[in-house]
Amino acid sequence: MKPIEEFEAIAEEIFSVYLDATEGFRQIAKMSEIFVNDKARETGRDEKGVSPAGHVIYALGCPEDGNYMELSARTGKEIIEANAPDGKNFQFIASMAIVALYQYWEDHYREEIAAFLGKDKNALTLPIFGDLRKFRRAIIHNRGRMIPELKTLEVFVWEHNSAGDDRIGFGHENICAIWWEVKKALKKLTE
Repeated sequence: MKPIEEFEAIAEEIFSVYLDATEGFRQIAKMSEIFVNDKARETGRDEKGVSPAGHVIYALGCPEDGNYMELSARTGKEIIEANAPDGKNFQFIASMAIVALYQYWEDHYREEIAAFLGKDKNALTLPIFGDLRKFRRAIIHNRGRMIPELKTLEVFVWEHNSAGDDRIGFGHENICAIWWEVKKALKKLTE
């Protein structure tokens, strides 16, 4: 049972990071209302690399020394949009949680669990991880866009979004459903 329990603990850690991050995103969106400045210019950085007024900037170095570099500069509106439910930050953390979960499974725990169960790695196939592999492939190899393999999922049915574009998105309900199915599959291995 040990490798199964270890993997389950990792899955729970990844899910916990997802939950903490998304709650943090909600709080950031609420707090960022104070940064909204409709007068923020949409122009780029000045000759020293400094963004215009109205931006929240994270930078290293000092413009006067010539070693200044902005790592992030966003308006309050951009911060709120990115941190809104199903905004860019939610989608990124959801996608990375799926990728991390699948990679832990495929690169380490699948083989270890198979050996624990007296099987060859290739004999240990769980439909949920086949679906995660396809999600991962769409996320990493197709920049989060639809791929034909998503029409052949075993556990889930993936439909095009109503907006008609080919981006796949993982809402909170999707992530909860994925982790639910992973926990169910791991439980079946211990029965």
